[in-house]
Amino acid sequence: MHQQNMKQRKSVFIISALVLIISAVLTVGGCRSATGGGVVHVTSVSLNIMGHAFMNDGNYELQLEAKVLPENATNKNVTCKSSNERRITVDQTGKVTYHRHYEGDGPEYIDVIVTTEDGGYTSTCTLSVLDDL
Repeated sequence: MHQQNMKQRKSVFIISALVLIISAVLTVGGCRSATGGGVVHVTSVSLNIMGHAFMNDGNYELQLEAKVLPENATNKNVTCKSSNERRITVDQTGKVTYHRHYEGDGPEYIDVIVTTEDGGYTSTCTLSVLDDL
């Protein structure tokens, strides 16, 4: 009887220890989640300017700003690219530079595309280059 009583106590002790360990793991997991320790993925990106027109009479600059959502996304990195690097260049800060070209080419439409590193979401600003009036 004494030996059976000892086995029961051991079993109760082991079960109690397991319950404490599981409780501790759940508590730590809950804290990590509550403080934002997990990865928050990007759901969208937008630009402050969706379109703009340049006259073909000089060099111009324009500043684009990308808004990545959600605000608390873990990786908000974006890349910027022009569909015609000879006419319009864009750096990684969003500074767009138009480079004048020869007259008579007619209107051109050039896209500046911003892409998120996380998820590959894109937003486009279409730039119109118009001949001198």
